[in-house]
Amino acid sequence: MVLTLTEIEDILKKNLPSASEKDIQKTALSLIEATGKWKEVDLVETLGAELSVQCRDICVLGNAHHNGKRIRAFITEQ
Repeated sequence: MVLTLTEIEDILKKNLPSASEKDIQKTALSLIEATGKWKEVDLVETLGAELSVQCRDICVLGNAHHNGKRIRAFITEQ
């Protein structure tokens, strides 16, 4: 998980000031649980960012990778 439970709760409180503390906690826990279904993948090996010379021209992720951007990609395993 990129964010901790406390960080998620703080973000929710800031953006949903009228939400109850119980709703904030329930939502934050749901988000944490949902992250267990996602797996981080290597952009080059799994998604083939360097597979085609056109990748950087036709794909925003390929272009960002080509320009040295650090990208974290996640997929769900259903």
